[in-house]
Amino acid sequence: MPASWFLLALVVVADIAISLATLLVSPEATWGNTATLIALSTVSALMFIWITLSVARKPERFLQTATAFFGIDALLTLISLPILVWAQPELGDQAPVGPTLLLAVMLVWLIDVFGFILSRSLAVPYVAGVLLVIAYETALYQLSKPLLFGAS
Repeated sequence: MPASWFLLALVVVADIAISLATLLVSPEATWGNTATLIALSTVSALMFIWITLSVARKPERFLQTATAFFGIDALLTLISLPILVWAQPELGDQAPVGPTLLLAVMLVWLIDVFGFILSRSLAVPYVAGVLLVIAYETALYQLSKPLLFGAS
């Protein structure tokens, strides 16, 4: 993949737009929380990629890695949108099991693909890339919890 700031900007904007649509599917979503969550996710992903590549002394791979990361995130988020709509519970009901399981499979797929991207960018084994992504996603989830579930 060629190194291009334009292409990176394009996939980041697409990812933000698709994420906005996806997050607003939730009836509990507010514009403030949604915008903050998307900003947190975008900035943290860029920082994670930059720091990880810098520590590995491969900062020249930032553009390609970030472009792949945001491109696949946009694609998988778009694919998950109809599943998220399907997963919305009826009044007073719990979320249906089928779409919830599909979303769990998509999360595993996302971790798999992000791990593969990182393993190639860092020139490390696939398992190391997956473990880095799991650590990143766990940290992002912890940072996002107050926005997702309210301060507790």
